[in-house]
Amino acid sequence: MKPKSVLQMIVIMLRCRSGNFALSFAVLLPVLLGLSGGAMDFMIYANQIKRMQNAADAAVLAAAQESSLKGWSALQAQAIAQSYVDENLKDIGAASTSSSMAKMSGAFTTIATVDQAAKTVNVEVQMNEYPYFFLGYFRHDPQIAVSSKASVSGEMNICVIGLDKFSADTVALSGAAKVTSPKCAIFSNSMATDGLAAKDFSRLTSDYNCSAGGYGGASKNYSTQPTPDCTPIPDPLAARAVPASSTCDYTNKTISVFIAVLKPGVYCGGINISLNANVLFAPGTYVIKDGDLKSALGGITAGKGVTFFFTGEGSKFNFAPTTTIAFSAPETGAYAGILFYQDPKMVNTVTYEISSSKAGLLLGTIYLPNGIFKVHAFNKVGDESAYTVIVARKLDIGATAELVINADYAATKVPLPAGLGPSKNLRLIK
Repeated sequence: MKPKSVLQMIVIMLRCRSGNFALSFAVLLPVLLGLSGGAMDFMIYANQIKRMQNAADAAVLAAAQESSLKGWSALQAQAIAQSYVDENLKDIGAASTSSSMAKMSGAFTTIATVDQAAKTVNVEVQMNEYPYFFLGYFRHDPQIAVSSKASVSGEMNICVIGLDKFSADTVALSGAAKVTSPKCAIFSNSMATDGLAAKDFSRLTSDYNCSAGGYGGASKNYSTQPTPDCTPIPDPLAARAVPASSTCDYTNKTISVFIAVLKPGVYCGGINISLNANVLFAPGTYVIKDGDLKSALGGITAGKGVTFFFTGEGSKFNFAPTTTIAFSAPETGAYAGILFYQDPKMVNTVTYEISSSKAGLLLGTIYLPNGIFKVHAFNKVGDESAYTVIVARKLDIGATAELVINADYAATKVPLPAGLGPSKNLRLIK
């Protein structure tokens, strides 16, 4: 009978030599255990290399970001890199070699080096003292070593931040929608595998795309392939003071006349614009409380030097397809540069929608920390603005809309709010 495996051949050979199967099996047992243990070793070894490389990639991006902001501090780079490695590998080892647990489960060493002239940071992660079955084979020092390098190449304009840390489609394009922002960076803070997603026939054109988790869509959906595992960007406007809204200046305001001029104040119950009304908002702050800013059935809604603050559960804006909107944020004052501002205390997620066919001017910052910014129009949106910055919990760009996000900050007197604007461009350069 022809042997079907290596193990069968070993059994037959041992039988022939000893004539005693019991003795043969006693000799064979260590061989079987060795083969099994060796296979397990290589599985563990391959998995540890992958885990360590992912940890090194995440650590070096974070270290480059922080170190470059601190004058290329090697101490800062080391501290940040060590923290990331410890957190990402804590379930398979220990960072300190001084403990008995480290000697049993494997000990990691993190080494971060900074090259200020080249504007790069390198992180090497080493592992030792892991008790493999074939210990002698893996006894070289270190047992495993991986490295990753990141560069800081000038500056980039961060124009979009999706704040949701866990959801899929935190920054999402669908249908035949486009986001055109060639001088901008688009960030999704979501750790989901498709926290940044461009689906169907959509197209995201930008200088840099980054996701804290992963991204969905084909290469044809992106002008620049997204970078996964990026360091999340903290909410840059989280500490900003909100306008007072305790007293109502107007209640359930409805505009149905042909031409109207509105003044700043607290609008309880919202503002309802209908019947082809043309409304001009005088410069100042408009508090939309416990209601909507809604424009429907045609007409023009415009304002220069205006900030709209939304407070009270469900308060939002909704600009219908047949309307024309044109807004620019203030040049001076407490809310300079802020166009739309959602109260961070609003608990439930609210959708703020633009489906207007003529919404070319949206100059300033759209800040919706617990809102979904939805653009399902059938035309360009924002293309007449010198710049637009969007910080929202989620972005939903669909239908055939083309959201144009410019970054020509020098072309306007409307300033960028503190915490926004150009930031350093981080890239892995393994």
